Formats: sequence, C-alpha cells, structure tokens
Amino acid sequence: KEVDLKDRKGKTPLSRAAEKGQDNCVALLLDRPDVDANSRDDDRKTPLALAAENGRESTIKLLLGCSRVDVNPRDKNGKTPLALAVEYGQEGAVK
Repeated sequence: KEVDLKDRKGKTPLSRAAEKGQDNCVALLLDRPDVDANSRDDDRKTPLALAAENGRESTIKLLLGCSRVDVNPRDKNGKTPLALAVEYGQEGAVK
C-alpha cells in the first residue's frame, strides 16, 4: 500500500509524522483503517516509539487513543516506548 510506503530508513508516513509531532497528519493517517499503526522502521521502532523518544506528548496521546496501536512493542534493542522516553529524558512523555 502506498500509504505505508517506507523510505530508505524503513519509516512510513505515519512514522515520520509521529517522529516530528505532526499531529494533524497523524490523526488523518490513523483515521484510515488501511494504515499500519504499528509499522516498524529499520531499528524496529514503531510510530509510538518514535513519538516517545522525541517527547511528542500530544502525538503520544493521539497514538494511544487508537485501538490498533500496540503500547508495548520492543525495538531491536528490546526497549519499549516508555523505556525510550526515559532514556532520552522526555519527562513529559513519560507522564
């Protein structure tokens, strides 16, 4: 599916939008049932993990509001989104 087309780092449009905190884009993409809400990039990070490690609090809330989003996926190093938020000092994201 083109909506889940990955770039050279394995990131989908949803991953990039979540990473950058582009909430309007994230919301639009999550409204589409054909979007993979748990797509993984080359580091096996999901959109939720990317939002967490970058402290995108409002994006995290959007993602957690979607029933299709896995809240505890582990990346290639075995870290969950919560662990990444702690590691990167994203105190607001941890809350």
